[in-house]
Amino acid sequence: GPDYAAYFVRDSIGEIGNAIDEIEKLLQAHNLKAAANLAHNITSISGNTGMERTSNLARTLEKLCGRDEQSQIPFIFQQLNASFHSEATLLKSFLGKQ
Repeated sequence: GPDYAAYFVRDSIGEIGNAIDEIEKLLQAHNLKAAANLAHNITSISGNTGMERTSNLARTLEKLCGRDEQSQIPFIFQQLNASFHSEATLLKSFLGKQ
């Protein structure tokens, strides 16, 4: 029911936030394969919670990491992080009104 949906979304937001923090560490360590795998997970989870921009940026980051496109990765990661925080804030605000 609605309570489970709210729990699922809140749990997903926490999971995505943790994954983004981990991706940042992996990028700093130049572990692009692991970063790509986590970005893939974010694509699915954020898509399931309606965070479309976050999902699309995670997919882009996954592809860039897979192709070792170092020049674009930092910018896309920053966009991903900003998009996540924006969409998560909107979702939490919506859930708080339920």
